[in-house]
Amino acid sequence: MTKLLIVTDTYLPKIDGIMRFLMEVVPRIQDSFDVTLLVPDFHNHWEGYNEVKVSVSRVISLSGYAPMKISFSNVRKIRNAVKEADIVFIQGPALISYLALLYGRKFGKKVVHFIHLIMWELYAKNLPRLLRWSNRLLRRMTISRWYNLCDLLLVPYKSLVAELVMLGVTAPTKVVRLGVDTSTFVPTDKAAVKQKLGIDPQKLVIGYVGRISKEKNVVVLLDAFQRVIHEFNAVLLIVGSGIDMKKFQNIDRVIIPGFQHDVIPYYQAMDIFVMPSLTETTSLATLEAMSCGVPVITTRVGFLRDYVRKDYNGLTFPRGNTYTLVLQLRKLLGDAAMRVKLGENARQTALSFSWEHTAQKIKEILSNLDQ
Repeated sequence: MTKLLIVTDTYLPKIDGIMRFLMEVVPRIQDSFDVTLLVPDFHNHWEGYNEVKVSVSRVISLSGYAPMKISFSNVRKIRNAVKEADIVFIQGPALISYLALLYGRKFGKKVVHFIHLIMWELYAKNLPRLLRWSNRLLRRMTISRWYNLCDLLLVPYKSLVAELVMLGVTAPTKVVRLGVDTSTFVPTDKAAVKQKLGIDPQKLVIGYVGRISKEKNVVVLLDAFQRVIHEFNAVLLIVGSGIDMKKFQNIDRVIIPGFQHDVIPYYQAMDIFVMPSLTETTSLATLEAMSCGVPVITTRVGFLRDYVRKDYNGLTFPRGNTYTLVLQLRKLLGDAAMRVKLGENARQTALSFSWEHTAQKIKEILSNLDQ
């Protein structure tokens, strides 16, 4: 059986977009491959899978993630894991993935990179202001030195292919859309769910689920909420954790349950979901909210530009534009019928996304790659 090494720079107990992808796809392809996971050691274990764990730094954090600790022991683990594999399947975008890519080239392995993040955008939002001049160099290095070393790039939406080509990427690409579990992320009785979560059923809930970090720009949502707070009987529900959490604490009518393993009831309690991110590819959180029948307000980034359709299943606003977000919030908060219509259409949009299809396509691609 083909030995598949899946490499990621994030891992349990964090449940972000990359981890959600792995949790949905890996069980669906494990019957066709001998799977090993090369992962950072965040002191958690995925039952039933072979793991090679790399120790992480205790003092450095990038967007809430501890990077790999630079040591001979870690490098040796990565080298040996890659040497034993037939295919190296990289999730990126940090040091574990980069070293796995370099060793993959050294040992003549097939290397596939799934692009979950726009790396140069992510780093640009997290670099100290004095170092942001280096982002142009970083972008050039990312393209020429990393992506073009791969045998195949998998991207979650078609327009990203054209963007990569314009930036100089020559590696072969295939489009594999991500999915959403529409059988578990479902609409339900909002009032009952709100009550169960300790939220007044009479209040409208504006919500966000995800990391609280610079690139997610959740502060613009907080700013917009504070500008409409006196006009509507509403609360702001922020589900997640991250380096910017302190900015949201002890603020009137802001509810912060923190990181939650089961986010479904929180989506179901929302009347409006907002994704204010500065950079996204697919945004699984937005798809999950839509699957729960929640109308969305998002920035026009990544695949969101294609599947969030204005006045059909959601509304949009320019990145960082608090004024327009306020207008869109007022529009939905003041129109119950519009929230229902957009929510129903959001659910229909989500039904066109399938993890089963995602996994089947990846299985076919990896199987053909090894032939």
